[in-house]
Amino acid sequence: MADKYMMVSSITNVLEQAKDCLVDLGESWIDAQLDDGLLKEIPIIKALMLGKNVIRTVTECHEIRQISQFLLTIDTECTDEARRKRYIKVLNENAKQFEKELEYVTIVVTNYLESEKPKMLGRLYLKRLDGGLSWDEFAKYAAAIDRIFPTDVEILKEHDFKKNAIMCKQSESEEILRLISVGFMYEQSVSYLMGNDLSETTDHEIPYSITAFGQKFIDIVG
Repeated sequence: MADKYMMVSSITNVLEQAKDCLVDLGESWIDAQLDDGLLKEIPIIKALMLGKNVIRTVTECHEIRQISQFLLTIDTECTDEARRKRYIKVLNENAKQFEKELEYVTIVVTNYLESEKPKMLGRLYLKRLDGGLSWDEFAKYAAAIDRIFPTDVEILKEHDFKKNAIMCKQSESEEILRLISVGFMYEQSVSYLMGNDLSETTDHEIPYSITAFGQKFIDIVG
């Protein structure tokens, strides 16, 4: 039963469905939806005339791809047989709870736009199964991932915060401000020295560092 919940065995089927969806978006499928005429030869008009059919198909393909990325991460990063057996034991003992969690994960990953995000969530969920994350922590990370870009995470990966903080002007700190907003980083000091008016404002470099919440995140997904 736990194997069924993990859905690892169904990954091939999911990927096959994704491929079928992409085929449906092909030229032959589009041509079949339109009557002969001038508009049929204009690609953008084809898409607009198809309307709901195109939107529905693209949405379905996106959802399948995102769920596939999540499942593939779990499958490829859990190769140790002893670890798999431990997961099965945990899932068997908490089947109802796990079913609710999977429903939540399905909704979350299909709302992500970038393909990197389901992979991050997959690593976080493996950590939860290992007992390294509570459900509340996992849910907080899931929400945080939704609010940042994958490129923002590279800032956390590439910098050694144990040696020093990141120095950055506030006017150039778009990525860092997003990471601050989700609790991954914090500003170490006041950033601006004000003059008599806004034209005299000086944009100084500010030290930014990583929070314990952010460090735990990057230790898991990095």
